Amino acid sequence: MGLTPYVKSVALSYMEALSSPRSLTVAILIRYEDWDQLTQLSVDPVHYNSALDFKSAACATGFLKKFNGFSLPIDVRALTIEKCWEAE
Repeated sequence: MGLTPYVKSVALSYMEALSSPRSLTVAILIRYEDWDQLTQLSVDPVHYNSALDFKSAACATGFLKKFNGFSLPIDVRALTIEKCWEAE
């Protein structure tokens, strides 16, 4: 399963409005329905020259992170617990 046509349209419009390299990446992944790569994207503030560039990348990266309608080949619950332990 993926995004409904309406949600896909909203997400693509949002990525276009952000107008950043990361939003272009996310838009391409949405268009090709590559949900696995989309959910694995991360953002590191060290890689950005300004707070505005980071904010735009973080917004694009995180926009669909919690959408639970993707069919993924990973165990989301186990990954969540692993990430929680990494943060400790």
